[in-house]
Amino acid sequence: MLDLFKHRGFAPYLIVLFLNAFVDLGHKIIIQNTVFKAYDGQTQIILTAIVNALILLPFVLLFVPAGFVADKYPKQRVMQFSAWFAVGVTLLITFAYYQGWFWFGFAMTFLLAVQSAMYGPA
Repeated sequence: MLDLFKHRGFAPYLIVLFLNAFVDLGHKIIIQNTVFKAYDGQTQIILTAIVNALILLPFVLLFVPAGFVADKYPKQRVMQFSAWFAVGVTLLITFAYYQGWFWFGFAMTFLLAVQSAMYGPA
């Protein structure tokens, strides 16, 4: 297992992988906590289902296109583009939270999940 760290680029790959998962899960936790604190009853159930759908749908819908892109283009390029796309989306989400634009941040969950779905096969 430790032999993998001798390969050039493996440690940065793990770091980016960790940061990607950290941002995705962190955003989902923030959205879920906001929904649980701000809403109750039927609205809470519906919004929780929407959050889960926004996160899961890109993985289901982009399964084949993501694999195609990962096979057609160099994996390093796909990963770099996906990582920079995630940085942009994360900055937009952060800006939305600071401005109090919950619904914009809520909608950006879908783009963050699209990025993760495209990053996965690469």
